[in-house]
Amino acid sequence: MNLGLLFNDVSPDPIYPGFLPDHGEKWMAWDWHVQVLAIPGFLLCIFFFVIGIKSRNNKKSANMILFLMGLFLAITELYKQLCYNKMRGFNLLNGYAWDVFPWQLCSVPMFIALIMPFIKNDKRREVLIAFMAVFAMLGGFAALFIGQQNLFWWGDVGIYAHTIVWHLILMMLGFFSIGYLSIGKGSYLRNLNVFSYTYLLLIIFSLVAQAINFIIPTIYGVDSAIAAHTNMWYISMYYNSTVVVLKDIWNLSPGIYGWGWLVAYIVYLVGLGLGDFIVINIYYWTYRLFVNLNYKKKIKNLKISENIRR
Repeated sequence: MNLGLLFNDVSPDPIYPGFLPDHGEKWMAWDWHVQVLAIPGFLLCIFFFVIGIKSRNNKKSANMILFLMGLFLAITELYKQLCYNKMRGFNLLNGYAWDVFPWQLCSVPMFIALIMPFIKNDKRREVLIAFMAVFAMLGGFAALFIGQQNLFWWGDVGIYAHTIVWHLILMMLGFFSIGYLSIGKGSYLRNLNVFSYTYLLLIIFSLVAQAINFIIPTIYGVDSAIAAHTNMWYISMYYNSTVVVLKDIWNLSPGIYGWGWLVAYIVYLVGLGLGDFIVINIYYWTYRLFVNLNYKKKIKNLKISENIRR
């Protein structure tokens, strides 16, 4: 029996209404609610790409833009944290729902953006921005275009709006970072280096996620309301993944004493690494395509000019 349920009136699942309950009318993928937020958001992605290009020679300006975007994410995240904990019966004094702790892959760019003004080493700073160019973009795109319907289980309209806006801002961060770093520019080797650094950073961040996945259920108990479903990056050794394929691997040898979680973790890292590699290649070959098109246009204009002179 979970004593937390007796003394703290908390539940491992949401049982109370949020601040803006949906009253059973959940949002649907690409319904009018989503479109009202998404269409301006996609236009802003182009805006932030241009701003990123214009900020290349202004480190202070770029840092401030990234910081403000991270601050906006943090403020909206505060609503989700307070609302979801209320729905679970927590008030942050009697406990905290660790399953909503903001250290999912889509949450990491918020922390990176917030620390940008304080990173003095240029190389480390560029690696962090490159990470956002890949994984903020990848996370935002995957959530909105592949798994959007899975975003609307919360039961609170405010969290629905937060979730859509959050992933749109991830894409804006990605576009800004691409423009700022000119990812794709230069030799193929340069872009492979970008891949290696961002992938190494991914592994480091995933280890932080696994530390949370292990420590919280170990301290509070796997069945406690506080620790229930604590599954950062969906690679927990205690709770099954919700990611397709990974959950089946986890079930082959379930639990912390099984090997399923470890194999699922490795497969997940390999899959994300492949995604990293593909995204970097898309940036590189897209850049090369536009360079070649621009070159051909200049040659054509030059020939036209020569013909006119004759």
